[in-house]
Amino acid sequence: MLTMLLSGMWHGLSWNMLAWGGLHGLYLVVERLFSLRSRKAPDELPKWRQVLSALLVFACVLLAWIPFSMNLDAASQFLGSLSNPANWQLADYKMYIARFLVAHRFTPDQWMPWVFPLLQGTVFLVLALLLDWVQYKDELAFLKWPRWLQASCSPWQGCSSSCYR
Repeated sequence: MLTMLLSGMWHGLSWNMLAWGGLHGLYLVVERLFSLRSRKAPDELPKWRQVLSALLVFACVLLAWIPFSMNLDAASQFLGSLSNPANWQLADYKMYIARFLVAHRFTPDQWMPWVFPLLQGTVFLVLALLLDWVQYKDELAFLKWPRWLQASCSPWQGCSSSCYR
């Protein structure tokens, strides 16, 4: 808890950063308390519990980022509106996009500069997830690749596989 509070203070000496660090610290304390009760390692749990746990952690971390991005008054108002089901609604994004394109008379040569970077980002994300999956299946798979491929994928360009041993 102390480490996460200090991490919040490192990001800025304000109450919202302290709340951000405190929420992350609280999550870690709760996780440790639950892990003390369980005799199983997380990867020994049923798949549905692993997925549910991952979704819960993701939701909690997203909620903790709210005070990171705004002051505490705005964050409390935002969280209050999230907790009221009357404020929940699904947006019809296709309708908004279509209205925007029609209203601004966009032609393909005008919207392609937006779509192309999005496609590039999607390709990069898919490749990154593929590499992550390969590493998940075999942690040393990367070291079995040819040196030129290791060097092209490594954060230190030109580093041979001896850097990883």
